Amino acid sequence: KKQIKKLFDCYDENDILDRKKLGKIVFSDKNKKKQLENIIHPYILEQMQKVGLHQILVVETILQQKEL
Repeated sequence: KKQIKKLFDCYDENDILDRKKLGKIVFSDKNKKKQLENIIHPYILEQMQKVGLHQILVVETILQQKEL
């Protein structure tokens, strides 16, 4: 959260992630998208290792740009 908060201005006044705002930022700038991926992908892999890969049948991450 701290890294995302530091790099992207996408939290509201209640300190809640504004996913639409983050989406607009990362899907309009390939470098920002890559920065976000570099933050979240290691976290996802870490969580997968904690639960054990043998328990996960399919893990699929879809990043999709939508008209907001």
